[in-house]
Amino acid sequence: LFLKDLKKKNKIIKYSNLSLFDLSDKDISDKKSIWNNLNYPIQLKSNPQDFNHIHECNWNEEIKIDQDFYLTKIQEDLENFSFLKKVDLIYFDAFGPNIQPHMWTESVFEKIYQCLNPNGILVTYSCKGVVKRAMLKSGFKIDKIPGPPGKREMLRAFI
Repeated sequence: LFLKDLKKKNKIIKYSNLSLFDLSDKDISDKKSIWNNLNYPIQLKSNPQDFNHIHECNWNEEIKIDQDFYLTKIQEDLENFSFLKKVDLIYFDAFGPNIQPHMWTESVFEKIYQCLNPNGILVTYSCKGVVKRAMLKSGFKIDKIPGPPGKREMLRAFI
């Protein structure tokens, strides 16, 4: 919904996804069936071809999804990644602190803080105390916001 709102305002969105792996890297015989089973195009009332295009596009290459939306899938982990320019918004969707504790440290959030533009925002599903403390020590201000269906709340961190 956020992207649809920006499109109504004639904003061009350049979205980068930072990840070491995606479904295409898995040893699975029928990858498209996995994407189709996610059922996102129906749930989001979007074009299934666009959804498949996002998953099939090449790594480390800016791809035009439509006239207002560009995607770059960057095959790198956050700890080794060097931001070349500042960004406005980060969706921090790492596995939770119990699964990937190294992703929820003060040093990771300091790195993110440094790459954000003034008034930049980071959002994450995790609301754990260890996450809040690491964000605050890194310089962020934080607040809780309503979460998506099935998640009562999530965190928004800002400069």
